[in-house]
Amino acid sequence: MKAQNMKKVPSALKWLAEKRARIAGECLSCDQTIEYLEGTLLEARSQLTFAETALAAAITRKERISLELESMDRVVQLYDAGIDPEQIGPINAWQGNYGKRGALREFLSETLRGKAPDYLSTRELELLTTNHFSLAFKHLAERKKWYDGSFRNTLKVLASQGLIERKTNQVSHSPLVGYWRWKQEPPKTLAELQRWKTVPTPPVKS
Repeated sequence: MKAQNMKKVPSALKWLAEKRARIAGECLSCDQTIEYLEGTLLEARSQLTFAETALAAAITRKERISLELESMDRVVQLYDAGIDPEQIGPINAWQGNYGKRGALREFLSETLRGKAPDYLSTRELELLTTNHFSLAFKHLAERKKWYDGSFRNTLKVLASQGLIERKTNQVSHSPLVGYWRWKQEPPKTLAELQRWKTVPTPPVKS
């Protein structure tokens, strides 16, 4: 009896419904792609702005240090004109010469603590660290060795000790794009809570 009361769906309507469903799926896919690409573009623009700011700061710093080097070269030649200052090779600070013991850990901790509850990307922290300690590398392999060893391991230790926390990029979901921040007491107001939960695209910093 029940089967007799069921109305048969016209094939034309069924075809229209299926066609509409497929188009709706494609539309949803487009929305998701647009959202993903907009987020990726926003991040890329922010990273570009940061890179431009960091580059300008690095150039300014290089100009200042170059003047100091030129002055030192003049002093050396005044002391002994037979000495070629260029023959005095630079010191490669990447080999662990961070000053006092624990200086790298202290710098990363203070940097993240000072920006809390905002996040800093791994890339930002890397640039800030190399600039702060004036780290010089002969080639990319040396920089990678330092990055995988001293730098990244220090971040991992701070995270394992519960002092900092890490989140991946919520736009690209890439495990290679990490963001770090100092852990603080839970927020007490709604505004603090909203700010604390946000994983922003890295702000412009030097």
